Amino acid sequence: MFTRIRAKQLIKDIEEAEVYLSQFSGGYSGNYICATEFHKDFKEELEKLKNGDKKSLKMFYCWLLPTCEWDDLTDSSEESLNIANNISSQLEDIK
Repeated sequence: MFTRIRAKQLIKDIEEAEVYLSQFSGGYSGNYICATEFHKDFKEELEKLKNGDKKSLKMFYCWLLPTCEWDDLTDSSEESLNIANNISSQLEDIK
């Protein structure tokens, strides 16, 4: 169940992920030519989610799966993996 408390925590975690993602600029993924382009879409979907558009949840879920955009366009640090795993597990619980 997607309660208000869980929604607030998820949005807070995605906001933190957005800040982390903002430090990257290069890279390549199948759908993005650079991290900057991915960051732009990530921010747009975050704003939609903040405005109640739950369709954005699917985008975040897909982006944060292993070997997808997040992995391709950020680093492989423990911090990066923890961010992705934390949000992914929250999104998995919502499904």
